[in-house]
Amino acid sequence: MKKTRSILIKEVATGSSIELGINPESITVSESRDNIKENIDAIGDVYFPGKRGLKSVSISTFLPGSKSKFRRRGSLQTELELINRWISEDVILRVVISKPTINFKAILDSKSITLKEGDLDVYIDLKLTEVKDIDIPTVESVSIFKKAEDTAGNTDVALSDRGAENAPKSGNVEIVNSKTTLWGLAKKYYGNGEEWKKIAEVNGISDPKKLREGMQILIP
Repeated sequence: MKKTRSILIKEVATGSSIELGINPESITVSESRDNIKENIDAIGDVYFPGKRGLKSVSISTFLPGSKSKFRRRGSLQTELELINRWISEDVILRVVISKPTINFKAILDSKSITLKEGDLDVYIDLKLTEVKDIDIPTVESVSIFKKAEDTAGNTDVALSDRGAENAPKSGNVEIVNSKTTLWGLAKKYYGNGEEWKKIAEVNGISDPKKLREGMQILIP
């Protein structure tokens, strides 16, 4: 029977890949969103859209044995060695599924292999999770933030005294306590709690629900 779609798992660095000869009956691609619930005085619970979570895909199929009629290319041993390397080393992969097109970088999160008596095929279960490219702060940007931390106790220090021409425009540094939320800070300084993402971006905060007491937050 002709395959409905192609499923390719490919190493980004080397190009080594496995294209499944036998597709699973179904493929599950999961994706979440890290939405935020805040409790606002006089309003109650309010729900805000957060950042997109990571995709993941689960694949259950079998790799045909070397003498199987389903073995069209490559060798079973080579495919097993690739999978073993993907789980034991820091290998970045690309998952490409057609119809509809699904294409993202991933790492192999887990694998299981089942061998059945009288059957030379190898049954596999793979879970792959998306990896994102991130920008690492430069030495200059880290120095700017460190200087801002050093002046946190004096909110009257002029921005020019904090160092860099491109530093976040801020006249205030807030010290986080048990009641601090980014929504509350945005409401306090901008009059609009929905501006909390601006504060999160400047301070490199990926999860606004995990503010650490005592940390210092620049208000742009």
